[in-house]
Parts: sequence; structure tokens; C-alpha cells
Amino acid sequence: MSQSLKASGELFRCRLLLPISSPPVEDAAFIADNGILLAVGPWKDLRKDWTGSITDLQERVVLPGLVNPHVHLEYTDMLGELPSQQGFTNWVDQMVQLKRSWEPAQYQHSWLKGLEQQIPCGTTTLADTLSHHALLGCMAKTPRGPRLKILLEWIHTQDDPLPSSSMDRMQHTLTLADQWSDGLAGSSPHAPYTTTPSLWEALGNLPQSPERICSVHLAESVEEISYFQEANGPLFDWLS
Repeated sequence: MSQSLKASGELFRCRLLLPISSPPVEDAAFIADNGILLAVGPWKDLRKDWTGSITDLQERVVLPGLVNPHVHLEYTDMLGELPSQQGFTNWVDQMVQLKRSWEPAQYQHSWLKGLEQQIPCGTTTLADTLSHHALLGCMAKTPRGPRLKILLEWIHTQDDPLPSSSMDRMQHTLTLADQWSDGLAGSSPHAPYTTTPSLWEALGNLPQSPERICSVHLAESVEEISYFQEANGPLFDWLS
């Protein structure tokens, strides 16, 4: 162990450590200083010449924080609100109706509740696909919690050029989302059947950066596949 690590931070011991990038370590230890991981390895190696603080986590298993790349925090309180569905299209129809019935305060409470659930569940990084953009303007400051990347959901079904007022609104919303995100916010054009070439063109005219990731729902369910490949089925009828 280097001289700089001998008393820097705190030494933790655990039953099992899962580095993920290398094999599991039994009777393991790691050194952390102010939230920064400095070293990992067998307990017998890291404890040698250690002069700093030691915490024994006993039978706990330690692993890196979980990453959730696709979540809808604003829907947290909708759990159990929808009756049993008869297929994907029926679920979408009920979901749209429920969203329209909610007040802004309900979205805010639901979003914050979902965020608060992440750390206790071991999720330290997430990408939140946000459809209720008004949330960005009703919070006083960025809530504390896991590392957060906001992906703004966009839906546009009329294949007409977007007016300049819409472009200005999209730019303003993106700027607000940047203030909430770890790095820059991204975009989530909802799905191929709820977006148009004009929307994609508008998104292409927004400020670009490698940090601005893009996420799209592709065909996932049987009803979506029928819509795309055969132009029929419940989803096709619902959207017609």
C-alpha cells in the first residue's frame, strides 16, 4: 500500500465484494475518502500497515451502485391505479386517460417520491424519461439524490413543420432540463408511431453534444410489431 493511502479516508471490511470488472473478492476490503473509492482488494492485504479508521460491514455484500437507464419517475404514484389491462393498446389508452386527470401537484409528488426510492434500492445513477415538462419549472432547485440524466420525451403526430414558437419552447425546456441533469440533458422522441420527420428535424436543430443522449421506444410488444409490420391490430385501429 502506498504511503498516501495508509491513513487517507476510511477502510471498510465486508464479507464479499463484487467489482463487476473482475472476479468477486471474499473477505474483502475497500478504502473510500469523501465518497471516492481509492482501493479495493482482500482484507488481509489492505489492512497491512493501515493506521486510519476501520468500519466492519460484517456480512454485507458490496457492489457498485445500480444504473437504471430508463425510468419514468413521474409515474411512481400510478402504481396500482390502473385496472387489469387486455393488451398493450388497452394499457396505453388507460394510461393516457389517467395522465390527463392528474393535477401538477400530483406529478410533482410522484416524481419526488420516485427519486427518493432510488438510493435505498441501490440505484445511484438513472436516466429519467420525463413527459410532464412542467415539472422542470415548479421545483425550487435540483433535488438531492442519485446522479440524474433527464431525457425529455417528445410526441408529435402532425407532419407539419414546427413553428418557431415551438422551437423556442423546446430550447427553453432543454435549458431547464440541463440544470437538473448530471451533465447535459437528452431527448426521448417517444416512438416511431408518435413522432414525425418534422419533429426529428427540429430535434436536430437543438444544441448538440455527445452528452445529449437520445432514447426511443422501438417496437416491443406484439401489438406494436403488428402495427409496424402488418399495418393492423388493436394499436393500428386505436391510432387510426
